[in-house]
Order: sequence, then C-alpha cells, then structure tokens
Amino acid sequence: MLISFILFPYLSLICGKGIRSVNASEELPLIVLYINQDGNKETICANYFLENNSILYVSNENWELEVTKPIKYHMKPNRDKKLCFEKSSH
Repeated sequence: MLISFILFPYLSLICGKGIRSVNASEELPLIVLYINQDGNKETICANYFLENNSILYVSNENWELEVTKPIKYHMKPNRDKKLCFEKSSH
C-alpha cells in the first residue's frame, strides 16, 4: 500500500516530464509583450499560456507559473530559442 502511494506519484512525475520535453521540442516558445497595471512594459518568454477573465497564466522558460493582469498584450513566436535562455541567465 505504501509503495503504491509513493510509486504512482513518482511515475506520474516522470511521465509528465517526458511529455513536456517532447512538446517543448516540437513547438516554438512565445514572446509575450504586455503593459502591466503600472503602465510599465514587460516581456515574458512563454512555453504555454492561458487567458481567463483578462488574467494571463503563463508558463515561463523555467516552467514556472507567472500570473499577470495586463492592460494590453501581444504574443509572437520566438524563432530563436536562444533569446529566451540568454534573457533568463541575466
């Protein structure tokens, strides 16, 4: 019983990472340009995004969730994947 409660979540994590790595190699990352509530321009490199009730839920290049409520936003594909990694290393 204990093994099933430990083994199943661990296998689920491994399978999820495998699926994520396959999807990440197939799709181009997105660059999300937006104006936040303060009027400042911000940029996020995104793997995936979802908009719900004017709130953006963005999975960034480190697969961390970023939640923003922009005034305006624009998304475009990032043809050069190095741009996101160079930005995240600074």
